Amino acid sequence: MTAMNDQRVLATMQMDSLAQLLQSYLNVRAAVLRAIEDSRISDEDIETTLRITYSTAFRRRKNPDSWRPAELALLAATLSLPTAPFSRLEKLADQLVELPAERRYSLMKACQLDNAKLQARRRDFYLWQHKELERMTSVLRNQR
Repeated sequence: MTAMNDQRVLATMQMDSLAQLLQSYLNVRAAVLRAIEDSRISDEDIETTLRITYSTAFRRRKNPDSWRPAELALLAATLSLPTAPFSRLEKLADQLVELPAERRYSLMKACQLDNAKLQARRRDFYLWQHKELERMTSVLRNQR
């Protein structure tokens, strides 16, 4: 009975750690997007920093979900905002894999992740999509 309780406590701590990681990422992401919206960084600076064309920058501005974590990390650095939450995304897939199977599968299902996507994100953490991270944060919040 104690071993089972210990496993539950450990799983809850792991889920809380995931929730904190995701929330810190989403907070900095929101700050970067606000800075872009408030024109604290010019279109030219965005294009130069990210080495993208005007049309790509325009599309990103029109659809904020299309910003990639790597692009937002570079913009955060340019804006003197924290960049650590972006690099912490590197550990997200590994932390998911370490969850007990039942919790991992229910979380992956809720986020529409399959094993192939999870493995791809383990290899390159900048492949995480904003919608996946938002869904995961929401699911983790509701499981508390």
